[in-house]
Amino acid sequence: MEEKRNPTAVIIGASFAGINAALTLKRLEPGFEVIVLDKDDCFTMMPALYETAARGEGNAEISVSLASVAKKHGFTFFHDEAVFVDRKKRRVNTRNGEKISFDYLVIAIGARTNYYAVEGVEKHALNLKRRQDGEKISERLRLGLLRGKPLKIVVCGGGMSGIQFTSELADWLKGQGGGHEIRLFHTAPRLASELPEEFSELARKSLERKSVKVMLNTPVSRVMKKGVETTAGAKHDADLVLWCGGNKPPEALAKTGLPLENGYVATNEFLQSPAEERIFAAGDCTAVKTHDGKPAYQTVWNAVLEGRTAAQNISRHFRGRPLIPYSASNVPIVFTLGRNYGVLYYKGIMLTGRLVAWLKRFVERTYLNAL
Repeated sequence: MEEKRNPTAVIIGASFAGINAALTLKRLEPGFEVIVLDKDDCFTMMPALYETAARGEGNAEISVSLASVAKKHGFTFFHDEAVFVDRKKRRVNTRNGEKISFDYLVIAIGARTNYYAVEGVEKHALNLKRRQDGEKISERLRLGLLRGKPLKIVVCGGGMSGIQFTSELADWLKGQGGGHEIRLFHTAPRLASELPEEFSELARKSLERKSVKVMLNTPVSRVMKKGVETTAGAKHDADLVLWCGGNKPPEALAKTGLPLENGYVATNEFLQSPAEERIFAAGDCTAVKTHDGKPAYQTVWNAVLEGRTAAQNISRHFRGRPLIPYSASNVPIVFTLGRNYGVLYYKGIMLTGRLVAWLKRFVERTYLNAL
């Protein structure tokens, strides 16, 4: 008689959605074999990466080895990258040649930087998506300061990422001598246009008080070795150009054979693929909607809750219980506008101040320590 094996769940991606799916599933179903794949060997507290990169610091304090997390919580980690998902055979092929069979699959590979076909941006600009990106930015800042001359820095993109990084950078540069110049270019008429106008104004005024030159309605058409050019033809010199131009779906999603929506994984209200009831998706690679049909904010809170919901629904599917819908409508949004000023937006209410910034850092440290 063939020995009955434990179900296997494969999770592609080990950022907030993927790691929370793994932790939740092992808690709910200790007998499951849970396998996590990621091309990075560390989990990084991404909301804190803005701070360490902007201050020219390393990332040791905001990263933890995924191998150690896996050992502590009882799942298997492969430092590898999925290159193909065979839905019929229920198998994931990896770049290192592994062929991993699954009973359940969670796709949580996040999003990629959208360069909008801007000339020279991939060659000359730095982005801030991974731990290695933060290290590159920190190194460039330190080397630039060693020249003994004021730095000229351009940030392209006035969304949530661009605002937070620019705020942290402006605060840090104040202690590194005078004369430094930061310009923030944004294509839209207001910052973070996906958020209420009240927040946009708060962010703009905060940045301008920090002597940041906020350039609204100013798209960048070309990034050069030493600066940028706008669509109006104006050129601006820069020692460092950081690209925070938004997200796009990873090209790898097209290889899954799953239904996509604007390039992102399409899911039902249970975060299930409509094409395969044993395949789920969570995090920034999904096309999750709020109750009114709008795209959900791509935030850490949403990624965490989506990962947990996907795991809960795998457990429920395995046990023949009704699945639970995911709601992205009541998730708080937390930002920092510099080291000592935080913003919390929740259900139309906005709280600001030093306490919010402290609370954000406390939650991040507590989360990392729990891993």
